[in-house]
Amino acid sequence: PFLGSWFVRFNTTKPPFNDARVRKAFSLAIDRRRITEKVTQMGETGAWSLTPPGTGRDYQPPPGPGFHPDEARRLLAEAGYPEGRGLPLVDYLYFPKPVELSIAVELQAMWQEHLGVTVNLSKQEWKIYLDSMNKLEYSLCRSSWVGDYNDPNTFMEMFTASSGNNRTGWQSAAYDKLIADAAAEPDVAKRNGIFQTAERMLISDESVILPGYYYVGVQFYHGDRLEGVQANLIDDHPFRAMRWKN
Repeated sequence: PFLGSWFVRFNTTKPPFNDARVRKAFSLAIDRRRITEKVTQMGETGAWSLTPPGTGRDYQPPPGPGFHPDEARRLLAEAGYPEGRGLPLVDYLYFPKPVELSIAVELQAMWQEHLGVTVNLSKQEWKIYLDSMNKLEYSLCRSSWVGDYNDPNTFMEMFTASSGNNRTGWQSAAYDKLIADAAAEPDVAKRNGIFQTAERMLISDESVILPGYYYVGVQFYHGDRLEGVQANLIDDHPFRAMRWKN
């Protein structure tokens, strides 16, 4: 496990992704296992949420969109694009890294296969890519986030209207209120419930982002000589917990 997620952002300010049905269709058309088993191959698991399971104090994110191509096609047709016909040409933005290209090609193939839509792949150098995201000069773009601290808020606060890390153009007063309510709630169970409601809105109801996979932590050490190394979300391994085996 690791406190990080890979996902796709939608630019919600421009057609066709200003329609939540189109965003959800694109999300439902993706088989996450094809990415983790065919491309990344480091033990990652497909993500149904933004927040990795177990974040904070027993937070479990609500089930998000799975792989449902029939429902994806139905939503796309309902939005006015049966079998992808009439959908404006959209670009998928990524930066030049071999694994990112491989993921982009896999996503492109699945959107073509399951929705009948053509997505153009747009590669930009890192600084230009970040600038395009910040200026909302994209249709879809690869994204990721590693938590600054072990709590759902480090992921969820990112999509409030005032956050400089939002980068989707999406704004919701209801979502912002949920995040504010969670910050003021001392009861852990109630606070987790508020975050679940907010994450359900973000991932399923509004489909602001498309979850891809959860990152994994990788440690290299001699397991036959060293003990006390425990996998954890924040990849923290204090020396006081380790000892050499006799």
